[in-house]
Amino acid sequence: MDFHGRTAIVTGAARGIGRAVCLELGRRGCNIAFSYSKSKIEADQLTSELSSIGREVFCQQTRVEDFSSANEMVQEAKRRFATIDYLVNNAGVVRDKLIMRMNEADWDDVIDINLKGAFNYSKAVSPLMIKARF
Repeated sequence: MDFHGRTAIVTGAARGIGRAVCLELGRRGCNIAFSYSKSKIEADQLTSELSSIGREVFCQQTRVEDFSSANEMVQEAKRRFATIDYLVNNAGVVRDKLIMRMNEADWDDVIDINLKGAFNYSKAVSPLMIKARF
């Protein structure tokens, strides 16, 4: 598929699967807006890699579990790229433990990042995608 002229937002993208998604979309012509939570060095490296293949890139450190943070990133990406065509809700954490060993803070992290984060970005970007009919 050709993604030239398209823009994607990828959450949790400084490393791992999100990084791979950004690079593949970038290789196929997509401009990239991505979020990261802690990995500034990796985010800067990914930005450089995407820029070196001719992609426009915007990255922002965000807390996906915070709606205003997610919404601000989406609005800034819209301002920079004019359209948002794709959303990849990649941000997530693993706190695998037996339930009797899992504490409430671990559970809250999983729910807030994995579920609420996806909700926040989907809610923020859906009016733009619906308006664009894409």
